[in-house]
Amino acid sequence: MSAMHPILEQLEADHQRMQRMLYELNHEIENYFGFHDAPANIDMMMRSLDYIQVFPEVWHHPVEDVVFRQLLASPGVNGYAVENVLRDHSMLESLGDQLSLIFAELRLSEQPVRPAIIRLSKHYHCRQISHIHEERSLFQLADALFDESDWQHIQRQIDLEIGPAAQCERETYLSSFPRQAPGFAGAFVQ
Repeated sequence: MSAMHPILEQLEADHQRMQRMLYELNHEIENYFGFHDAPANIDMMMRSLDYIQVFPEVWHHPVEDVVFRQLLASPGVNGYAVENVLRDHSMLESLGDQLSLIFAELRLSEQPVRPAIIRLSKHYHCRQISHIHEERSLFQLADALFDESDWQHIQRQIDLEIGPAAQCERETYLSSFPRQAPGFAGAFVQ
């Protein structure tokens, strides 16, 4: 099996970081709701939610969007599947915003935890993980379909849409998070 294109490798590395943050967030939420003996680290929850919201919207989704638009232009591709994944981006962003607001309010108040918050938290976690798996299927399709000219076109589009300053900003943002796992602040695709 050959290695994936470097753009897809970077997107997959982003997904691995995202999954680590999602599992960490889920664990802290479970602590918050008393599912474990350990106390919740609210600061860690808020940082995880910040990462899960900021990083994909600023640096990850724009690259995916370029790859997925190229997929939509390819003959024989299930456009509904690609469009569905693209629609998920805004839905997941809205859910993340909602959770951030809820936990920011809970942090400042002594309100009791409602079961609806637990359900929303679990729904968010499950939808994010499911979304990542759906995207991985599309990455495999792109890797199989695209030739070097497709990847050159995609890289030009990424350069136009994200801009040259994004790599530095991306690395600075990633460096503000502890490197608990190898490769957390991986290199951006050039």
